[in-house]
Amino acid sequence: LQQYLVMPRRIRLHRETEGGDCDLCGSHTDTVVKEFRTQNYGVNYDGPWLHPLTPYRFDPKDKKFPLPLKGQPGGLGYRHWLGLVLKDENNGDSAARIVNVYMDRRGKGLRAGKSARLWCFGYDMDNMKARCWYDSTMPLFNIPTGCQKNVMHCIERLLVPARDGAQLLRRQVKAAWFRRPEDIKGDMSMIDKDYWLATESAFYELVGELVELAHSLEDVPAKIAGKWWKTLRNQVEAIFGHWALSGPSEDMDMQRIILAKHGLMKKFVGSKGMKALAQRFSDSQQQDSDTKITA
Repeated sequence: LQQYLVMPRRIRLHRETEGGDCDLCGSHTDTVVKEFRTQNYGVNYDGPWLHPLTPYRFDPKDKKFPLPLKGQPGGLGYRHWLGLVLKDENNGDSAARIVNVYMDRRGKGLRAGKSARLWCFGYDMDNMKARCWYDSTMPLFNIPTGCQKNVMHCIERLLVPARDGAQLLRRQVKAAWFRRPEDIKGDMSMIDKDYWLATESAFYELVGELVELAHSLEDVPAKIAGKWWKTLRNQVEAIFGHWALSGPSEDMDMQRIILAKHGLMKKFVGSKGMKALAQRFSDSQQQDSDTKITA
């Protein structure tokens, strides 16, 4: 049973011989617990067995056992979707067995496209201290049999520039705030959170379009690439403007802010993932132009 409900720390409740009233709910009880004893060096869970409700990270270069995915600062979002629902070839994240069963068998009887939602939750732990509780729901899509690899490839093509955008946005906001941003340490997760929330609905909408086109997919369709390119660029620019101008007015340096914004847009457009999207977007514009000329 410990495979399903782990007990890494040994805790034993000390029951009193007399009854009393509960300090939490006020109810009277014949069994009162006022103390507990704890012992370190509890069970160390290791081995090839995989919990059916837990996603894992498989490292092809490391022959050790796979690692269960755990809560991390910043919570859960669509940047984790591929590894929680299918498989993220980029970092080795793979969905829980129960999700694989649903995607392979149980979801096939439902209509094409969006069919259910996945609920992911857990603590972000620092040793034995709980830093935060995270939970999030995300859509599952009914992907036609034999099309998962093509869909996964296209989704990864959407996620790469999105991750680039989050990293660059955080870096350039610091460059707008501080004269020596590389020397400044601190929590910048609020910027990431705004960015991922602002682009989430558009991402899932485009994944739905990819699933509808699953049988004919070889690469991200030009029109979908164009929509994502515009979404990321607009949100990066808007969120930078909000946060760069959010500090105390006496500390603002408009020249530094303008230079930071210029660097943000230049680096963002020049990133590898964004260049690939931009090329597909260019193909989309060329197709539209050809259609108009033909008409």
